[in-house]
Amino acid sequence: MTSTAYWPKTGSSSADVDFGRIPLPVLGRNVVRLARHEQGNVIAFLREENRILKTRLEGRRLRLDDTERRRLAELNEITKGSGMT
Repeated sequence: MTSTAYWPKTGSSSADVDFGRIPLPVLGRNVVRLARHEQGNVIAFLREENRILKTRLEGRRLRLDDTERRRLAELNEITKGSGMT
């Protein structure tokens, strides 16, 4: 007899989950939640990295060449309206 439960019993591995039987909206919500969590971790890491690098400059101005300025301007255009600030 085949079980109709979507989730495996406690103590079983994720390999026991039949992902083909998980309702798509549930699977989709969990994937989105995981992606947002990972994105938040990456943003937190980059903010901390920038804070550390700024302290190493000790008030000196960061000198950018034209290529670096152009790359930053392109990224700024991409992120406009995406909620990233």
